[in-house]
Amino acid sequence: MCFPNPIPSGDSNKGWHASLSLSLENKEGKTILSKTERKGPLTIQQPLYAEDGTCHIYLLHPPGGLVGGDVLDLAVYAGENTHALLTTPGAAKFYRSRGRQAVQAQTLTVGNGSVIEWFPQETILFEGAMGSLATTVHLAPKARFMGWEILCLGLPALKKPFAYGQLKSTVTLFNDATPLLFEKLKVERKKDLAGPAGLRNQPVTATFWAYPVQEQLFSQIQNNAPFFKENFGMTLMDNLLVARYLGDHPGQAKERFETLRQTLAPELTGRQAAVPRIWTT
Repeated sequence: MCFPNPIPSGDSNKGWHASLSLSLENKEGKTILSKTERKGPLTIQQPLYAEDGTCHIYLLHPPGGLVGGDVLDLAVYAGENTHALLTTPGAAKFYRSRGRQAVQAQTLTVGNGSVIEWFPQETILFEGAMGSLATTVHLAPKARFMGWEILCLGLPALKKPFAYGQLKSTVTLFNDATPLLFEKLKVERKKDLAGPAGLRNQPVTATFWAYPVQEQLFSQIQNNAPFFKENFGMTLMDNLLVARYLGDHPGQAKERFETLRQTLAPELTGRQAAVPRIWTT
């Protein structure tokens, strides 16, 4: 499939600023979307429910991509004893910029006894894009969380590398205001892509997080997982599992992360991992 790589005529303007705020609550044992506030081109489909009752929310950005000056801001508050999976119907795209940043930020706040699964499709940065991503997760003491970020620099399947441009990615996780993870990735020079301390000429970098994971479960996954290879690895830090992929195909990263999710879900959520229907359409 060939993707466009335009320079839209509106790139020199202020760009589109869009925000979306979602509040979830438990009503008679069912997670419902109790409040929605939105501005600009960022919205959701009607919440769907998997066979196990998990609330699935599909985030929609009708323009289909971001250019310089665009800002997307998502805030999700999951009240106590809720369970929701958030995903997207397709890849997020950052198009070539004349020098201005395009910003995508999401803040997830997860209450006691609640589970949030954050599994958007991959983010593609076209050559010349200036992309800034920030993910912040606030967990109550008894909250649970699984999520991933899959970043694709350029279009490797079409032999179109990320020859120039910029990527800034920040991920911050807190449990009861205690920092669990603060991570920054910045790519803006060729050596960031090619160096041994950089991305080693691999166009896809991806990270998976799960909390809380006990040492015994982590050891079981390490011993039994059939998908460990040179471009995949895991660590456990204060019950936070962090898995990483560095390779050349976003589909491979997603496949391995989905295997990990299927393994972790029964322990973290008490349910088998339900596959969002949008992933198979």
